[in-house]
Amino acid sequence: MVPDLLFHVVSNRKWKMQIRDGVYRPEFFREENGVETVCGEDLNTYLNHEFAGRKNLLLVVIETSRLKKRNAIKEEQSKRESDETSSDKSSDKVTIYRIPEPIHKLAVLDKIRIDCNESGTFDIQLRQDGEH
Repeated sequence: MVPDLLFHVVSNRKWKMQIRDGVYRPEFFREENGVETVCGEDLNTYLNHEFAGRKNLLLVVIETSRLKKRNAIKEEQSKRESDETSSDKSSDKVTIYRIPEPIHKLAVLDKIRIDCNESGTFDIQLRQDGEH
């Protein structure tokens, strides 16, 4: 089942270059068969594998109920290469959700600027309304 919220990560610079007329279309949209996103549960694993050491990124929060083709979102299991020092191999599995359409600004709930920490990794804490 597709989560209500999905997260797409892009550099702040690329976001500005790839949004036109209120629609975001990443440069590798066709090659990747859509927009690559992850759920909140897999966010840190995904960030630490794909974006370690990076700064000035945008975490684009997408509300899937606002997408025209929500039912066409493809779910794939992706096994990320694990860090040799990591003993927890289960955390290396990431579910990728491919959104088969460009993302209209009305589906974007928020854009949050993020940076890696001093060690070059991410530890994003997500919480639902009412949690402290």
